[in-house]
Amino acid sequence: MADKGRSIVDRFFDLILLLIFAPFVLCIILQFAGALTHTVLVTVQATLTETLPWLFGAIGLAIVFAGISAALALRNRAGGRNSYRDLAPPGVPPLRRPRPTRYNDEDLDD
Repeated sequence: MADKGRSIVDRFFDLILLLIFAPFVLCIILQFAGALTHTVLVTVQATLTETLPWLFGAIGLAIVFAGISAALALRNRAGGRNSYRDLAPPGVPPLRRPRPTRYNDEDLDD
């Protein structure tokens, strides 16, 4: 006998109460959700603000150390400055390139 004895006035009264208190309850829920979201975002922002500079610094140091170690490894493998002469077949003289002149051929005609 839950709903059979209720009149239409009781149902209308329940509907009016629901329409009055639903926005109030909805606003309280949204206010709580907004405050919770704000707290989470502020916490995440503070965490990132404190940790990102250290993370970027560590990445920068890793890049510097990787570059130094790669340079040292390549320097040891490549040999000295004139190591290209060791690659030429025996008996071949080194290539001599002409030196650049200080003046052009047009200046000689005068």
